[in-house]
Amino acid sequence: MKIEKIEIKPFGLSFEPEFHITIEYSIRETSKLPIRFNGYLFLDRFRFAFLHEYEFNHGRNDLLTSTSSTRNSEKKDSRIFVAPITRQALSKLEEKRNRDPKGDLKFNLHVNFIFLEPTFDEVTQNIQQGKISLPTTSNSSLFRITNSNLDEEIKISSSDWLHDFSPVFQRGKFQVFELPIPNGLTDSTELSKRLNAAIVSLRDMKDARNEADWNKVVKESRPIWELIRNKDEIKESLRRDDIHEATIVSFGKLIDSLFDFSSKFVHRESRDNEVMTNKASKEDAEFIYAVSVSLLNLITKKVTR
Repeated sequence: MKIEKIEIKPFGLSFEPEFHITIEYSIRETSKLPIRFNGYLFLDRFRFAFLHEYEFNHGRNDLLTSTSSTRNSEKKDSRIFVAPITRQALSKLEEKRNRDPKGDLKFNLHVNFIFLEPTFDEVTQNIQQGKISLPTTSNSSLFRITNSNLDEEIKISSSDWLHDFSPVFQRGKFQVFELPIPNGLTDSTELSKRLNAAIVSLRDMKDARNEADWNKVVKESRPIWELIRNKDEIKESLRRDDIHEATIVSFGKLIDSLFDFSSKFVHRESRDNEVMTNKASKEDAEFIYAVSVSLLNLITKKVTR
């Protein structure tokens, strides 16, 4: 017995998030009659959902074949399941997806197929009207219950998750675009050293983001805003790229404002010695992270062009 194909979709006709899973499988013993299915979904060995068969036997006509001649032929069948997901489990799935280099989501499926299997053989007897086939058994049992366990890895691509699943699960719509993480610079100038330190900080920010430590995400962005100490070098790079002087001045003010904004989540006191209690939320951390990646990508390309 083996799984031939798995299709997974978001189930829209539910107030809570659910996966809609179709499993196509093949089995050689066609005399087996499926009677029940159990299944689970696992993320890093932790179970996060049960599989429930959707409309069992709806429109189906499963027949138990008693002739031994068909027991070695192959039969293909499919079953449909729904898997309700809690909001906490959905958040864990999102965290797992964020840690994947391509943004894909991978988890594991375990399904248990329970069958009713005949244990009798057939004997043919001649009667006046012709021949009849009768069951015969040596252990006083005509049937037995057997089961088969199958495991499979499920992968949902980043684009499918963002465009197909997230809107159904009411996690909002996403604008997907590619923004490369800049490579480190090889020269030993002060600007290059600061750029390399800032690039390393992106990894620390991403780790904090995956841990949902939003304040730490903002805190780890500090090396990026310290780039403003190299304003003259950055401005010169912009000039070489045919950026107007007024635009360069605005860019400097932008960096100053972003640094001032992010520092408010780190410092306890304002410039007027006022005690500040700023707690970063997810949207604050996501904003700082996205701007940090964009800013480093821009400056690195300007400097190396």
